[in-house]
Amino acid sequence: MFEKSNATSLALVNFLRSCPSLSICSPSNLVLRVSNQVTMYENSDSPLSFNGFWLLNRKTWTVDVERAEMWCVKAEDVVNETRSRLRALKKKPMPSDELTPTKERLLHYQGPLGRVQTLISVFRQFQGCALTFKETDAPNSASEFNAFFGQPIEDPDFSIATGRPRKQEIALDSYQRVFPVGHGNHPWKIVVRKIEADCGLSIHVDTLKRALGKK
Repeated sequence: MFEKSNATSLALVNFLRSCPSLSICSPSNLVLRVSNQVTMYENSDSPLSFNGFWLLNRKTWTVDVERAEMWCVKAEDVVNETRSRLRALKKKPMPSDELTPTKERLLHYQGPLGRVQTLISVFRQFQGCALTFKETDAPNSASEFNAFFGQPIEDPDFSIATGRPRKQEIALDSYQRVFPVGHGNHPWKIVVRKIEADCGLSIHVDTLKRALGKK
């Protein structure tokens, strides 16, 4: 029933995300309820993205984080290269026309990278588990399945190729990298400077505090 056309794939994503009994089954037949984030799906022509499920093997309908891990490797290269480029541009005596688009490029990938890495860490333990749901929740006819066509996928947590991540996410990512065990008695002003040096962006102290749940 499920053709591998783009429209049908999107309808399938909508069905799975709304399915109340969405679960995974281990090789030992242990069935566990699972977050619909396992259905993370991208429909993009971006060179650093791909069409299809990120955390599921479409051939076997099992949890498979390999594609997402491959994307993270490429995205990390882009983030590191862009961060270095941004630092170099800031050292120039005169403002560069490249500064703003370089900042945008960093924002474009750094926030999504952190989200994908988090999802990988969550679902890696379920690698190879089969996706399943109650038979009573499945569409009983083509017309019932057709109801899922044309429904927009609106959850921004699934959007990788588009959208602008919040600075809080970038600040938190840099903080965890620079201060993996916390910043102790270091003044917030010093902490913010180190975070800005790491991520290449201007970060307000309140933004960092909100990211850490301290405001």
